[in-house]
Amino acid sequence: MMTSIRLDSKTESTLAEIGARKGLTKSGCIRLALERFIEAEQAVDPHALLEQARARYEVAGGGRPDRSERHSALIKAKLRAKHRR
Repeated sequence: MMTSIRLDSKTESTLAEIGARKGLTKSGCIRLALERFIEAEQAVDPHALLEQARARYEVAGGGRPDRSERHSALIKAKLRAKHRR
């Protein structure tokens, strides 16, 4: 399938220079740029993927924000409570 685009003269000359350095035609440069653009657009957003997983498995969105900082104090408190019984 053939598609044509219009470029201003500066863009076209820059494209030709880059193509010459890379050993590509102007069409080859444009094709490569479009392939990269399409790949980027189709890439999975990690935040959206996380939200989908949370919704699918009904996972809550957080928990205590200080849990990792206070893990040893939390464990000690649980052990003390367990041994008091």
